[in-house]
Amino acid sequence: MSTLAPVRASSTARVCVLEWVSAPMTYANVFATMVMLAIGTTDLLFALDSIPAVFGITSEAYLVFTVNAFALMGLRQLYFLLQGLLGRLQFLNRGLAVILAFIGVKLLLEALHATTDLAVPTIPVWFSLVFIVGVLTITALASVYVTRTDDHGEAE
Repeated sequence: MSTLAPVRASSTARVCVLEWVSAPMTYANVFATMVMLAIGTTDLLFALDSIPAVFGITSEAYLVFTVNAFALMGLRQLYFLLQGLLGRLQFLNRGLAVILAFIGVKLLLEALHATTDLAVPTIPVWFSLVFIVGVLTITALASVYVTRTDDHGEAE
């Protein structure tokens, strides 16, 4: 089995021509392709997973699209940045569960408000942002406090 691969780009004033040659397909090429597809698929799934969270804050399609585009571009860099902190943020999963439950309730209330004649309260955007930032702050501070307490307890 072989595949075509570009080996040299030659350009003149306005013409760029790629020369293609037949290169043998190796297991390393197949494995590398599978790894890249897995990483790209994971990035795409995480970006799609964040759509309800964005709709919890705004319903403007342009903002939802932009946020997800930036999520696709910077997700891996953010993961490597936070990888060292994840061991110290013990309560992050509980805080994210509270935030996702809040966003689910907010989306349900907005759907009921838009589709029925019931007097359903709507949650304003400013409250959503304050709630999300507050839960993340409390989660981070509680995790740091517990981690520092454990570190001091082990040192004694």
